[in-house]
Amino acid sequence: MSTGVYYVFLKWASTNNAVEAANNGRFMLCFNSRFDADELFRAMQGLLMANRDPLFTVLDRRSPQFWCFTSPEGYGAFWNFQNRNELPQFKNVFSAILLNDLGGRDWPVIPNPIAGPDWVSGGEFFIRNRRQPSIYWCVYADDAHLYASDTRRTKFIVQTTASNLRNPAVMVRDDKVTIQTIPETIGNVACDCVSAYVAIGDPKGNSLTLSNVAYEWKFGGLLNKNVGVKWESDDTARLMHMPLRGGDEWELV
Repeated sequence: MSTGVYYVFLKWASTNNAVEAANNGRFMLCFNSRFDADELFRAMQGLLMANRDPLFTVLDRRSPQFWCFTSPEGYGAFWNFQNRNELPQFKNVFSAILLNDLGGRDWPVIPNPIAGPDWVSGGEFFIRNRRQPSIYWCVYADDAHLYASDTRRTKFIVQTTASNLRNPAVMVRDDKVTIQTIPETIGNVACDCVSAYVAIGDPKGNSLTLSNVAYEWKFGGLLNKNVGVKWESDDTARLMHMPLRGGDEWELV
């Protein structure tokens, strides 16, 4: 996924200390990409205190860019795990600032809020081109291949194959996922797999096709430059697996 600047608001949602919750515990986090933010969220879900209880009793995603938390360590829990260097792999992945406390810090306006659903496992999504948002993945021909179209679109269920994730199970780059069609959004497909999985069905051409057998994709590769378009003689745009070159960037909406 293209890099840039991606923001998240993080709020301490304590119900036991109304004054502290009203005056403190609001953070703004700055990341290089949405992938980085979701990976930090997943890592925070796994943090434990010395007694092996979760550091964050509640870690609630109100949206991809607005999270709430509670912790026995108070709102300082967000600073504490960083000071203890418990997630060293994120040292240079994000920055954070405490917002609008009694010290008078200003409340900024996020310049690039992201519209659309959270990328939670098991969700129902359209898959759209990031550079040309009018182009979607779709299945409509009788050969059960997948195409890119600016007039039609198919809806999919995307879910991780892992079974040990805390809810919400936000999908991150390294996850293995399956992609399954939703029958009501498919066109005239003459095959027995109208509610099926997206797979690489043509070893020679790497075309994306429907299959009755579950096929695992790497989530990061699925969205980031591993799937591209090959134009056919009839001006249809067939979706292809392009792991080395030629792929495009996609997003779930």
